[in-house]
Amino acid sequence: MIGTSIYLNQLIEFQKTHKKQEIRVSQSIWEYLIGGGKDKEVVLLTHGGGGTAESLFRYMMALEDDYRVVAPTIPSSVSTVGEAISGILAILSKEGVETAHICGVSMGGMIGQCFFRQQPDRVLTLTLFHSMLPSLEYAEKFQKRSKLLSILPHWFIVMSGRRWVKKQINDEAVNAAPGEKAFWLSYFYKFYRSDIVTKQYFVSRSKILVDYYRNYSFNSDDLAMWSGGIFIIESENDQVVTGRERERLKQMYPKAKVHTFRGAGHLGGGLFKVEVTASLVKDFLTSPANCQNQVPS
Repeated sequence: MIGTSIYLNQLIEFQKTHKKQEIRVSQSIWEYLIGGGKDKEVVLLTHGGGGTAESLFRYMMALEDDYRVVAPTIPSSVSTVGEAISGILAILSKEGVETAHICGVSMGGMIGQCFFRQQPDRVLTLTLFHSMLPSLEYAEKFQKRSKLLSILPHWFIVMSGRRWVKKQINDEAVNAAPGEKAFWLSYFYKFYRSDIVTKQYFVSRSKILVDYYRNYSFNSDDLAMWSGGIFIIESENDQVVTGRERERLKQMYPKAKVHTFRGAGHLGGGLFKVEVTASLVKDFLTSPANCQNQVPS
């Protein structure tokens, strides 16, 4: 399919020009990707629980003409938000990055919210893609999931994960450009068959989420001494982040700029709306003070 080849060629070219970097942090080996000029402002891209830095390659390509982009992959040996933040800080230190715009996808947005509260002077703006606040209800849900993952065989976990992603992509393909659906189905099929996706990969992500949901608590006063802007990107049919949780997030950040993707779910707004989303993000980054507009789609 011609459309599919466009995205595949983009990925191949991206892989040629963005070689994985490595750094050891405690007992973990972190990999990360970096692009854009060193003299530009930095965008830190933090991936979701079901992906890696490379899965954000189209966002890196869209942003790196104007920004230096740093995208870490959280290793499977990491199981807490604190460990994730320590690894990100080590990468930023290695790359000489003092301040950055954080763009976090789902779980990456959760880590971004904690990073911001721990290191407010280092965060210029915060963009949250399909993310949410800590929640004891979700903590219990993911605690059960974590225990279940620890006893299920690897092949079953991978098969279930692949089926879930396939269903999400098929359900949200109405938002896709020609060739996008086939490309992402192929991409994640190969991803789930790669050495990256081990049983520990899934257990690690679940433990990070349990730690976040259970052990963190935010307050609107956290923003009192911070001058940056917040941009919330959500989808009206998100099956992972419920409508109630989306409202809680907006109530926590009442001055945030908000964009709602209509007819999209947890993956669709970010996976199939890359050009639109990247353009929205770049507009926000150039004028983060404009943070009280509600922008429906």
